[in-house]
Amino acid sequence: MDLRLNVPPQPPGAALPERVASTIEILRHQGRIPELLDYGGTAGAEEDRLAGASWLRPRLGSVTADEVVICAGGASLLVALVTTLTAPGDTIVTEDLTYPGIRAVSRHFGRSLVGVAIDGEGIIPSSLAETCERVRPKVLYCTPTIHNPTTATMSEGRRIEIAAVAEQYNLRIVEDDAYGLLPENGTRPLAAFAPERTCYVSSLSKCVSPGLRVAYCVVPEADRARVIEGVRVVTLFAPRLLVAMASQWIADGSASAILAAIRSECRARQAIAREILDQEDIAAVPEGPHAWLSLSGERNITELGSRLRANGIAAKGDGFAVDNVHPNALRIALGAYQDRQELTRSLQFLKTTISA
Repeated sequence: MDLRLNVPPQPPGAALPERVASTIEILRHQGRIPELLDYGGTAGAEEDRLAGASWLRPRLGSVTADEVVICAGGASLLVALVTTLTAPGDTIVTEDLTYPGIRAVSRHFGRSLVGVAIDGEGIIPSSLAETCERVRPKVLYCTPTIHNPTTATMSEGRRIEIAAVAEQYNLRIVEDDAYGLLPENGTRPLAAFAPERTCYVSSLSKCVSPGLRVAYCVVPEADRARVIEGVRVVTLFAPRLLVAMASQWIADGSASAILAAIRSECRARQAIAREILDQEDIAAVPEGPHAWLSLSGERNITELGSRLRANGIAAKGDGFAVDNVHPNALRIALGAYQDRQELTRSLQFLKTTISA
């Protein structure tokens, strides 16, 4: 039983196999398959960037195709942004518990990663300012909506404060909005309050399908040429067939239908988790794909991890800390199971193990 992999649930109502087959047939009928199997431009074709811009408008408001750069997934885009916006030896700041991918990228490319204290709304502005005074970072990487792993979500007021600190210390911002489309009425992105210094990243992995490997980045004009060059070095271009499929789904409403089905399934799975773990300290967003379980009393994550493994349950409690932050907590990914029955059994095992 695996509660580690943080993927979106794929409910049967999303009809992914049928949508894939019908979209390939549409592209074949249009005579586009040979073209889509050839090389393409690094930033993406104009029609695909137009589709990306239309997909992002509910989050960002006004977005043009010229502002959008397409990449083969958010992870590849993160590599391109880190290597473009910083140099070896530069410092990046992030939440003191953060996405393990930024830790790996920073370490691999010789960047220093420094954690900033967080609370129930994510990064604390005063802690960010103090850290900027101390280490003079070049970039802030953060996930303001459904933070990974804690699920903390910044209020609009908090986003305005973070944007002000970034302006004061001339910080570039990489905003990872992987989960931003999941809440039905989500707070505007940080990029809305600091557009001139924010590279806004939105992947289809958590809200449509991870297999598409399509991510959109809205890049300030001052950084656009070098970010495109960074993407070229990392991936040359995103797979054109998959990008065209994503564009077709955005145009015909399939992407919105899949998003709605995932959102509904996330709500149902969060309700199951709340019911089974009702006596536990859990932080979660109703439409989120994961929850953050804090242990109380004498229970500790090291001992619990051993007991979970002994019961055949894999859950992720480490790998998020940037500095010497060791939370007595566990991230529970709710989306990896094919159905709710499998998830229910795993959560019941988890509850029994915690209570033992």
